Amino acid sequence: MNCWLTGFFLAAFVYGSLAQSNDPQKFSIYGFSDLSFSKSFVKDGSPLKLQKSKFIDGNACFSLDHLNLYQDFKPNEHIRFLTELSYQSKALNQGNEAGKELITRTNIPGIGVITSDTILKNPVIAPDNSVFKSFQLQEWGSIAIERAQLSVNMNRYFNITAGQFITPAGIWNVDHGSPVIMTVRQPIEFSMYRIFPKSQLGIMDEGRIFLGDADLGYSVYFTNGRQTISMEKLTDLACGGQLRLNLPLFSDLRLGASGYSGINTQTSETMVLSLDTADMAPLVTQAIKQLNSSGTPITPSNLKSALSPLIAAKASNVDYASFTKTTLYQARENIFGLDFKLRQSIFTLQGEFNFNQTLNQLQNNAESRILGGYALASADAYQRENLTITPYICWEKMSIFDAQNNPKIMMNGIVPLDPDGKSPIDGYQVFFAGLNTRFFANCGLKLEYCYIDISTRGSLASFNNEIDSHLITAQIYTAF
Repeated sequence: MNCWLTGFFLAAFVYGSLAQSNDPQKFSIYGFSDLSFSKSFVKDGSPLKLQKSKFIDGNACFSLDHLNLYQDFKPNEHIRFLTELSYQSKALNQGNEAGKELITRTNIPGIGVITSDTILKNPVIAPDNSVFKSFQLQEWGSIAIERAQLSVNMNRYFNITAGQFITPAGIWNVDHGSPVIMTVRQPIEFSMYRIFPKSQLGIMDEGRIFLGDADLGYSVYFTNGRQTISMEKLTDLACGGQLRLNLPLFSDLRLGASGYSGINTQTSETMVLSLDTADMAPLVTQAIKQLNSSGTPITPSNLKSALSPLIAAKASNVDYASFTKTTLYQARENIFGLDFKLRQSIFTLQGEFNFNQTLNQLQNNAESRILGGYALASADAYQRENLTITPYICWEKMSIFDAQNNPKIMMNGIVPLDPDGKSPIDGYQVFFAGLNTRFFANCGLKLEYCYIDISTRGSLASFNNEIDSHLITAQIYTAF
């Protein structure tokens, strides 16, 4: 995949150089930001207090949820390079969800097996296994690459994009900026626990076909999938796409269908060093000298500790090493979604329905399913040149089936499985009601109330009422 992308970027550079534009406005910077104040209400007997949930903890706080910056370079009408950086107030959690870990284990006669400290980890971002790369800033948080894509626009039928791009799936995943979306909080299936991957790294083709007064747009892509994994075979490639049909009905009507299929995996790779007596003799001598110089007693335990980093240094010599790779988790996701958006006069109605099937390939394709969907209705009740007031309501529901068959399914990470091996949480419903006030063309204020109804069973069945919670939020947003 990397070779393909490199070749595409070189070809696009040559193509762009041959068709330079006379437009002086080739490079632009823009973005959006929002500041929120929220207060959640959690009952005293709620298990959420024991879990110390970051989403609902019963406290009030200000938060800088988004500060996204776009860099847009258009040297001519055919070439565009777009990046989107997300500056986040909280550091992104680091894990080893899709990486590999190299350790050394060496058996020394008279001392035993020495297992060295980890030599290498290849982390990705948790908990949603997204493909965003990030680095932690000690002062305030982290930076995530939302997208970094090069597009070559041939004509309306055929346009190639390569790099990291937002997954073309439904409405909300693409329209993710606070000045664009109606509510303060996105539906949970597009934020905390994503049914579709938010963005992917690979190559995509997009185009549009006119059908009388209607038009049909399409996207087709091949990527690394939800994770930044190395692909051992072509079947590990993720693929998907979207169809978007715009119809000349009402003020505006759009219908869409999205699909995705990809592999999620977690592996552990162990490096075993085979060292004979001649190899070990100088290392043991060096370890004993280190212990003597520090005044540490020479015991098998202390000698093990001193030898461990010395043995790990041998890992750079492949003559001593052999590798064992263990697959800890491997599953295929098959995702399908339908969406619609209808506008008539001052009224807007939109909704999405998404289905995720996850097959655990290490457990004879044991199946887990997630059904999610929402409906959002709004009305521009007051419209003036520099002021629009839009009340809205939204309902979301997600149901999880057989989560125990796939340990990476979202609900398994919130609470432990019951003794019967099943998740005590079956899903949730969320009800939104709010007011979106837009001032001028680029800023606004949102006021929102949210009620979260979590469906429980098993060990949490008696907490079915206590686990529900309320949330009120005010958000100031701006585009620049």
